[in-house]
Amino acid sequence: MSSTPTPSEASGSQTGLVPALLCQKCGEATNMASSSATGRNPLLRACNGCCATEKWLNRSLAKPKGRDETEEEKARRLNAQKIKDELKAKTPEDRKKWFAEQKLSRAQEDHRTKRTFSSAVGHVEERRIASSFKDNVEVYVPFRTWAAQEMSLKVYNTLKEAEGGWEKLLANPATLTVQQNGQTCVKQFHGVEVRQRDGHEFQSGLRQRMDISDEKELDEYLEENESRLKRAKNRLSVEAKANEEEGGEKIIPLLTVRKDLGQLKEIEEARDAEMHAQAAAIAERKAREAKQKKDKEENQEKSLPLEKLALQSAKGKAVQTMTNVLLRLQTVYKTLEEEANKITENESEDIKKEQAAKFRCVAIAMQTLETAINEKDKSWEHETSTHQTADQLAALRQQITEATKNFHTTSEECKAARDTVTDVRCWLNSTKKAIRDAEKAAQKTAAGKKIAKVAASNTLEQLGMALAKDCSGMTESCGNMSYSLNVQQILAGGPPCVLDTNRSQQLRDAVFKLDYYKLQKTWVAEKMKFVQGSSCSAIVSKKAVAGRLAQFLQRSWPDILGDDPLRGIPAEAQDHFVIQFAQRHSNTGSIYARTEMNCPMLLILLEGELAVGGFRPERLGGKTLAEEVKKLESMTATQIRLEAENHGWISRLKPGASIVIPSNCVWFELSGDDDENHSIRQVLGREAFTPAMLQWLQQMDKEGSLAQNEALVKLSAFLQSQAQAA
Repeated sequence: MSSTPTPSEASGSQTGLVPALLCQKCGEATNMASSSATGRNPLLRACNGCCATEKWLNRSLAKPKGRDETEEEKARRLNAQKIKDELKAKTPEDRKKWFAEQKLSRAQEDHRTKRTFSSAVGHVEERRIASSFKDNVEVYVPFRTWAAQEMSLKVYNTLKEAEGGWEKLLANPATLTVQQNGQTCVKQFHGVEVRQRDGHEFQSGLRQRMDISDEKELDEYLEENESRLKRAKNRLSVEAKANEEEGGEKIIPLLTVRKDLGQLKEIEEARDAEMHAQAAAIAERKAREAKQKKDKEENQEKSLPLEKLALQSAKGKAVQTMTNVLLRLQTVYKTLEEEANKITENESEDIKKEQAAKFRCVAIAMQTLETAINEKDKSWEHETSTHQTADQLAALRQQITEATKNFHTTSEECKAARDTVTDVRCWLNSTKKAIRDAEKAAQKTAAGKKIAKVAASNTLEQLGMALAKDCSGMTESCGNMSYSLNVQQILAGGPPCVLDTNRSQQLRDAVFKLDYYKLQKTWVAEKMKFVQGSSCSAIVSKKAVAGRLAQFLQRSWPDILGDDPLRGIPAEAQDHFVIQFAQRHSNTGSIYARTEMNCPMLLILLEGELAVGGFRPERLGGKTLAEEVKKLESMTATQIRLEAENHGWISRLKPGASIVIPSNCVWFELSGDDDENHSIRQVLGREAFTPAMLQWLQQMDKEGSLAQNEALVKLSAFLQSQAQAA
């Protein structure tokens, strides 16, 4: 890479130029003190932030020794492996960008820097004080003060008598004295002072602290502390004299924070410059030695027999190196081909044709590379036979060595082969993701999934499309409607609860501003195109968005969501109770034997128009869930419409409308002639609604269709335990 310093570039230090250091991982500028060498060349370095990211990745990939890994460790390892695989597929520029992002994130989170006196903390503080003090007052007084006291008490009448008494007092061994400012002072007890203090104060200051973790650091602190105290005393003395002379109040800073910070920076820069210069000198010396060795070899008289042997060795090594490159690419090609065959085994013919075309390009590129290697070998053989002198053979050997060294980057055939392999790998990754997303979308698509043999079948799909055409002329709602939530009616199959459009205004405004919503619409449209479906719904997987939408739902529909959420749901079944974005093409429809999990469902229309209708399943006359589906499939679109009009309900929803679709209800949704519609759906997982869900699961278990879905088996066991506990 052009940014990588080489020994030849390092020789620039002869002219006083030291090569700039760039991190080999993130490509950003670094220095010797905050980086580590990545190999033998001391100028090829990785900054500490990228080294920490690399270590974290390697630690996460390692399995624990001597014991089985926990689920958390396994999840962490799989996540790290996924990241590593993605890094391999990235371009060098994208890898550098990823490392730079990780380094920035790590720098923002890392606050564990050790404190020294070179770092400072500024602080302000407001305090309320209530305190009580009791002070024993003992003072040392000079002769003049002592004599004044004694003479005022008439102990001595004259100053001369007081001087004699002072001498006797000093001669007494029990007298405590100190020498201060050239005078002898005697200790006296001045009584006890009692103070009560109330206060309200504001403080501001600057502090320097040092972390001490061993004896060496303690000794350093004591030595530094002594020098700083001495310096502070001198500064205070200067401040006192200046204030005395000028008659003002001039503050001299006692902490030298600015100087300490600058000194630390100078020390670090000097140390870094020294290390950098040493590394550059080493690189320069190695380059000089290599040049001297090369010059010596060039000036030395060459031997024809030795040059022939050296040429044969160099040529064989070159051919082997290029062949190894080809073999590695062929191994990767075979591995990708096996993986692709396994993935696309049950996919459409279009994907298989695209796969065949991709791998055909790789095979052609491999064959071209192999041909190029053989031609190079033949060309070298021909040149060897035409060269007669030792100098000519040496020049040819040097040429072969250089060609081999740069084979990966200069050979057009090699680059073409690697590019085709990379293209296939990217195609395979995107295809795998598309297949996984399609499978997940199919599971979450209310019109396409089959839960325990009672969800919509292909016949119901066709019937839904016919019903959309049959009801295209309807403009009004009909049947029995409720405008407030009645739990018993909702659990019994109707009527539905139609809600005021004003409730959804805040939610719609928030959703329309979300970039996630726009991306989700595009994503769902792609999945609908991929599975060739007329509708699709997908869970809101981003936790921040899901949490925000949940807050809006709870704020605008508190009576619907209630205060009795169903807690402790098995992890395998939790996806059924999360918020979903749904999308439907115009002039399409779907019919369902039940709502999802047979729970009431809140449907909020965001865009477009939608007709929702239904009737109680008893109208079908089936004794089992499977029989109900069969009888429903045997009906015509007109019969279903008349059943909903005469014995059920049909509600025409405008943008902003919301409706609670009841449990134990055969229901359908039909889109209008306008553009496609978008909605939010939330299965109401409340304790009040568990009886209908448990009854439905038990009926499925009785008919032998529950065991096909492990998530529903666990959910049924959970609900039964909840019911028994209640």
